[in-house]
Amino acid sequence: MCETVYMMTRNCWYGSSLDQVSPLEFNPCNSWEEGESTLHGNPFTNNLFDEQRYVQDRTSGIRYSKGSGKRADCLALAVVTPIVQLLPIAYATVIRIIKLVTFAHFWMPSPEGNWQVPLTKRLSHFGKDLLLLALTPILLVGLELSAIYGCIASHHGAKLYSACERALLGYSAFAPCFSPIYPGEIAVAIDRNNYLQEFR
Repeated sequence: MCETVYMMTRNCWYGSSLDQVSPLEFNPCNSWEEGESTLHGNPFTNNLFDEQRYVQDRTSGIRYSKGSGKRADCLALAVVTPIVQLLPIAYATVIRIIKLVTFAHFWMPSPEGNWQVPLTKRLSHFGKDLLLLALTPILLVGLELSAIYGCIASHHGAKLYSACERALLGYSAFAPCFSPIYPGEIAVAIDRNNYLQEFR
């Protein structure tokens, strides 16, 4: 429990949780490709689950665990999300408000203790936290709707639930099994989204 609170505080205080999500992950209808990995487990998170079978979102290129029983998980999340998610989201929101009111983005060091953070990066994090504060009610409703959507289209709903949760909290608290297998692919997807925006 203490580790969860620490992670959430760290993710909310340092940086923006929007850095944990690609805009392409919010696409509600994607095409999926199944595949198998030669790796066992998740080397990035020390996940002990066997992630050999995966589905890859063709829009973002991000791979998710194929996992059976996603519909049942989404049904359970649809029931408990309004109850269990309110406390961590309220906590994260309070931290963001404190950061914005005290202008902590401009006087706090980076997580590594570096005080020489460029002003543009500080402004970017300030803007992202301000945007996230405004989007919190929408993302909270999005959590519930994506859990319901996952009862019908399991991969789509699970991906949306994970994206909303990571945007709000900075990590997957209640549905880590819905998160991308390899978090490094999120940065690639963010770059891909920026590339697509340039040529539209």
